[in-house]
Amino acid sequence: MPARKKKHSVRLRSTKPRKRWWSLFLFLALVLIALWVTLSLSINAILRWVPKGFQNQVIAITDSPKAGQSGSILIAQLDPEKTYSKLIIVPSSSMAGELHKPWEVAAATGVLVNQIILLENTNFADNHSTKRTIQTNLTNLLKLGKFKEAWRLLPIWQLLQDEGVQIIENPEHAASELVILGRLGETCPIGIANTTSISGVAGKYADLVAKQGGLVVRVTNREVTTDETTIFIDDQLTTECNLVASLLQASLPGEVKMEVISELFSSDRVGVLVQLGSSSAEQLQKISL
Repeated sequence: MPARKKKHSVRLRSTKPRKRWWSLFLFLALVLIALWVTLSLSINAILRWVPKGFQNQVIAITDSPKAGQSGSILIAQLDPEKTYSKLIIVPSSSMAGELHKPWEVAAATGVLVNQIILLENTNFADNHSTKRTIQTNLTNLLKLGKFKEAWRLLPIWQLLQDEGVQIIENPEHAASELVILGRLGETCPIGIANTTSISGVAGKYADLVAKQGGLVVRVTNREVTTDETTIFIDDQLTTECNLVASLLQASLPGEVKMEVISELFSSDRVGVLVQLGSSSAEQLQKISL
């Protein structure tokens, strides 16, 4: 009888490992998409009521410019009722150096602001790049657990979604576009007093305030010389003048005190009196408005 040939078993390659990797990849992709959707929905849900917790304020959003360069700046005027909320981009042509303080923004753009938010890798060339900059920074802050910093960006992000941003071609028109003080205190008369030997600073600061829509009714020089700048508010006009005084205090250079006093209106016919000291006057003298 012929010898039987041995049958060799054929091993088939299993497709299970490859399918397993694809399944894992698909699962991870779905998880990431779900997390992104959840994050987006959470942000949108929060934004529906966040603006109610914010007071009237003006915020400048900028970056630390590289040596020899300066970028455009985003200025947000926030109104809890949303009636006067607005976003503008001021081009970089008039700005040089770093803008880290409210006074530096005022000197560079002519716009008074309450505070500054510094972001990473800003690009405020147009509406699309501005949205991308704010969204990227907001997402990164939330990932890092910096909720306080992210909280400040939330109303700005919502304003971008609802209204978009307006580009100001001429930086000199930025202040008149917002008329901040006219909105905050149209019935609050403002006085400017120079208490230093530096001439012309009261008139220069009065021009800056007037460009914001401020009701400047008195510009004077006083014989008493002081170092500190003080903002006085009439105790009978605090409702009309508090927001005006707060913005002036935040945006002035140097140390600025605030005091509520009586009979200011009866003596000077103003609700707010800005008494410029040498610490502020020296900086005011340097800028061109």
